[in-house]
Amino acid sequence: MNDWMLLCGMSISSVIGYFVGKSKGKPDKGAIAGFFLGPVGWLLIIISPDDSPKCPYCRENIARGAIRCKGCTARIPRCSSCEKQLGAKETVACGSCGVATAGDEWG
Repeated sequence: MNDWMLLCGMSISSVIGYFVGKSKGKPDKGAIAGFFLGPVGWLLIIISPDDSPKCPYCRENIARGAIRCKGCTARIPRCSSCEKQLGAKETVACGSCGVATAGDEWG
């Protein structure tokens, strides 16, 4: 009975950790920290830096793979070769694959 209660509590803690981590752009780490560390894991995720992708123009959080920013409606620049998110228009090469960008990707 005690083992079942412990596992149930750890699972609930993992779900809470998932949602805490989701707000910081790392739901998987939040779930793992919540499962093994409980409320201490939640606090560690809360104080960790935000890993959510940001719009290069207005710096608002955007969804991974987003085409446009909800905040400023700007098109999110992506590398035409590897699809990684690029910075603002000043970017001349993709930091991931090194492909030079001519500016057409910003549309």
